[in-house]
Amino acid sequence: MAKGAYIGVSSVARKVKKMYIGVGGVAKKVKKAYVGVNGVARLFWSGSGEVTYYGTATALDQGVSGGSGSIGNYALYAGGYYNEAKYSGNYYNTSLTKATITYALSAARYSIATANVGNSYLLFGGGINNSPADKVDAFDTSLTRTNPSKGLGTKVSQAEGTSVGNYALIAGGAASDYNSSTVNAYNTSLTRSNPTALPEGKSKFGAASVGNYALFAGGLGSDWYSTVTAYDTSLTRSTPTALPEKKYNVRGAHVGNYALFAGGNKYLNQLVNTVTAYNTSLTRSAPAALSEQKEMVSSASLNGYALFVGGKTATTNSTAVEVYDASLTKTLSTPLSQGIYGSLSATVGNYALFPRGNASSGGVIEVYQVA
Repeated sequence: MAKGAYIGVSSVARKVKKMYIGVGGVAKKVKKAYVGVNGVARLFWSGSGEVTYYGTATALDQGVSGGSGSIGNYALYAGGYYNEAKYSGNYYNTSLTKATITYALSAARYSIATANVGNSYLLFGGGINNSPADKVDAFDTSLTRTNPSKGLGTKVSQAEGTSVGNYALIAGGAASDYNSSTVNAYNTSLTRSNPTALPEGKSKFGAASVGNYALFAGGLGSDWYSTVTAYDTSLTRSTPTALPEKKYNVRGAHVGNYALFAGGNKYLNQLVNTVTAYNTSLTRSAPAALSEQKEMVSSASLNGYALFVGGKTATTNSTAVEVYDASLTKTLSTPLSQGIYGSLSATVGNYALFPRGNASSGGVIEVYQVA
């Protein structure tokens, strides 16, 4: 597929975002356009739309410090609240209608890692309630909860999760008095295995998947790390080129043939705006940087776009919404109505959801769509 269609404006090529054709005197939006090449129809433009602000959805019932993810036709938020860890959860359907699961989790906790096992399960792993936990709760496409026979191999909070092939991976995290390097893999039968560990124990790192790889990047342990660790679909570990600087509180997202890692803190509040991309061959490149130096950016992957939203700058909570397409071109969407950082994002249907609020109070959901 071509990367875009362009039109000349004052001798400058401008990318076409929307295309229309007249049908019966009515302008109809063109979704795909083709051109004949040697007698074969070739797709030269796909009107996938652009990321726009949709509005707000009903607030969460509890704080925004639990875990979040997507499964089937639902975006699920569960757990949360630092001083009184929660069992309960809220979910949103493709119409953004909210509902509540009173006992969503098997144990009350916050700072939970999430990852999907293909299209079968969404896992909530680890977390903390006075002390770290090894609990794993799995939700199927109807939001029915089950528990794997084995929890995480280590009791941790602030672990990170992502997916590769038929596995959900939950890696690293903060234990009671050290940072873990353990990697837990769950298959579609929810059987746990343990691939080769991360090269160092750490938390506060980024996670994303691309092609046949799951990537874990940066982090904080006995040092700041620039390390990037990859696991393929057979759970074999490899080490791609490192990030350009040591940093933690970095966030990952996926778009097209790239995994992106954005922002972070490279040393005692020395914030960065760098974005690092890895393609399906694990080759590193550097797309356009974020507009601000910041950490704890929220991220989501939505219908051909990677979104990096909000974040904590040196002086404030950011309202910026920065969007990368499959060619790594960056644009800015409508800003948030209120600055956020560390927001637990989730996607459902054509929507990306970003709660605003704090650890203890439920946050109104800011919603973005592709239109």
